[in-house]
Amino acid sequence: MNSHARTKTRKRSAFGEKLKTALLILLLLLILFLIACFYGGYRVTNSRVNLPGLSLDGVEVGGLTQEATAQKLRDSGWDDLRHTPLEVRLPLDVSFQLDREQTGVCYTPEEAAARIFALGHEGHWAENLQLWLQARFTTKNKIALPAKDLNENYVRANVRAAADRFRQKLGDGRIRLDRDAGFIRLTKGGGQLSLDEEELYRQVVSALERSEALLDYSSLQGELNMPDFDAVYRDVAVETQDAHFNELFEIVPEVVGCSFDTAYAAQLWQAAQPGEEIRIPLTLWEPNVHAADLEGLLYRDRLCFMTTYFGGSTQNRVTNIQLAASKLDGLVILPGQVFSYNETIGQR
Repeated sequence: MNSHARTKTRKRSAFGEKLKTALLILLLLLILFLIACFYGGYRVTNSRVNLPGLSLDGVEVGGLTQEATAQKLRDSGWDDLRHTPLEVRLPLDVSFQLDREQTGVCYTPEEAAARIFALGHEGHWAENLQLWLQARFTTKNKIALPAKDLNENYVRANVRAAADRFRQKLGDGRIRLDRDAGFIRLTKGGGQLSLDEEELYRQVVSALERSEALLDYSSLQGELNMPDFDAVYRDVAVETQDAHFNELFEIVPEVVGCSFDTAYAAQLWQAAQPGEEIRIPLTLWEPNVHAADLEGLLYRDRLCFMTTYFGGSTQNRVTNIQLAASKLDGLVILPGQVFSYNETIGQR
């Protein structure tokens, strides 16, 4: 072997030794890095405090113990909303309130603190270490708590009860004639409009998830159709009629005249809001003669009278007189009518 070949062999041998040394150093560094990661993950996983830099709805909770987190949330008023019901307002002044604790969507401070502490403590050590590093080197770490299981039965029961009250207030669309008050009454949309309970339920759940305190819900389904006021007029309008005697000399009561303006009724209906009660004014005409006037004419003149005495009569006669008088008392004999003693009182 010449000198040139021996030189190349020595160079290869030296390079190989350097490569082995470099690889050994890299392996040692990798082992140290893995040990450090494992140790760091172990420390994070078994730490008794939250990850650094965390905040919940503006409340800084990073580095606190679970107990201290719950106390800080309480002190900051974070859970005030939990004690504030969600008010839901519907048309026709129908409303209801939902207790947030009964809905199941609200966290107590203790539940929220447990959720926060679970970050970086429940997962694998490598995952926990990654979360710690992200929290440590990120300026803002806002926490969004996951949604809780909704108490659907409680929410739906309240929605259903409110919808029932709304239907009762809206009515069935019947037109009511109130002569004493002088109005025709009807509710716009009665029997035509309704609440979409499923949509209302979805809106309520969304308001709960957004932590809102008030939900105004005015959406109605159905088609509005104006009543046929001409047909109503034909049913309601009557001519005035005086009280009078019929052929049997019986009093036929008076009739109060009634009418209303159909064009004005249509204007009132169009101007009203759905669910609003509409009062259509009635025009009433009093008759000249009332039944009470005719009743005052009856028996106003005494045609004749007869007096008899039965003092000293036998008890049988007294009893007969009492029986006959009881059957004659209040008897009315009309003009041209024949009175029969036997038919009225009985065979003598």
